Amino acid sequence: MWWHDNLNALRKSLSLAKRNWKFNKTESSWKEVVFFKNKYFHAIWTVKQVSWTTFLQRAAEKDVFTAYHFIKSRKVVKISSIQHENSLEITFQEKFKMFLKTMFSSPSESTVTALKPDDLNIITWKSTNFKEVEQTIKFSSFRKASKSDRISFLILQQAFQAILRLFFAIFVKLLNNSYHSTCWCQATDVILRKDEKSDYSALKTYQIIMLLNCLNKISEKIIVTRLSKLTEVSDLLYKD
Repeated sequence: MWWHDNLNALRKSLSLAKRNWKFNKTESSWKEVVFFKNKYFHAIWTVKQVSWTTFLQRAAEKDVFTAYHFIKSRKVVKISSIQHENSLEITFQEKFKMFLKTMFSSPSESTVTALKPDDLNIITWKSTNFKEVEQTIKFSSFRKASKSDRISFLILQQAFQAILRLFFAIFVKLLNNSYHSTCWCQATDVILRKDEKSDYSALKTYQIIMLLNCLNKISEKIIVTRLSKLTEVSDLLYKD
């Protein structure tokens, strides 16, 4: 229990100061109330902080779930009715269909330009090497949010140090065979409200946050880095 006798003494001093101010109503008595009030609540904050830190340092087994129960967010904000294309979406199913139609539209068709024989001669796509995999995992920001599997870059960085050969073998097989795992390509899309907007009935006050699989991000980063270097040494993008 975080409460102790020192807090009892401070609470009594605050009560006496308040009682003194009620009878005297002087400026000095009010300053005394403010002094003991600040001292009392600051002592409570300090004791709680020390108690919580001590609990986290000693937490083991099921205590971890107790800590999570205290810190998890409990704020639930309901989405208001949304006006879109002269119609008012009120129910959950109506808003769901509207978001799905407007924010997750079908991708536009793109045209594929065939490379000329001269262009193919300058492209040398080598096998994936260990340095590429190591640097991509090592320099990926661990602050990036992960998908629903909760496997973040921080976890991958620690796991890579333990089983680096297995990591290297997996990415070499996948990239050299131009294969992207289906389970890695799944994403979690979250619709969030933009801050400090006056009217949340407008569709433009919402935005999509897409949480991608961190393992798939590593494959994509390796390919993007290679393509970036390839365009620097060739004229595939810009030709004078």
